[in-house]
Amino acid sequence: MSFEDPFELENDLLGVQQQSPEEQEAVAKKAQEERELKRAFLVSLMSDEKFRAWLWDILVGFGTFERRYGASPGGFPDDRATEYHLGMRDAGWHLWETFDDVSPELTSLMRREGRNVTDVVIGAKRATARKPKPPVPPLVE
Repeated sequence: MSFEDPFELENDLLGVQQQSPEEQEAVAKKAQEERELKRAFLVSLMSDEKFRAWLWDILVGFGTFERRYGASPGGFPDDRATEYHLGMRDAGWHLWETFDDVSPELTSLMRREGRNVTDVVIGAKRATARKPKPPVPPLVE
């Protein structure tokens, strides 16, 4: 028994068997097949327009595409509140990257579709916010 490998002693003590090259190849092949199945499943999800709209809503809800700074209830800057928003944003980016890695074309399509919807909604909110206020009646003396 040679102990050139630092883990060899530990493996012997724990009774861990080394995989043969054939077993290692079979494990690698199975992992590759699982990655391909996952990719195909995610692409099939992204092919559905309703799923892309749902995912876009989730990403916007996470604040993925904006910068937010948190404030305390009193209105003062608060590092912990900002860190919360940054964590949500990171979760959104992780989700975005997951789908962008498997299908950049469909992710780009989702972004274009989502931007159109977001622009219409934001434009409608701005249009309603810009409605002129009714005239103030003159003071009666």
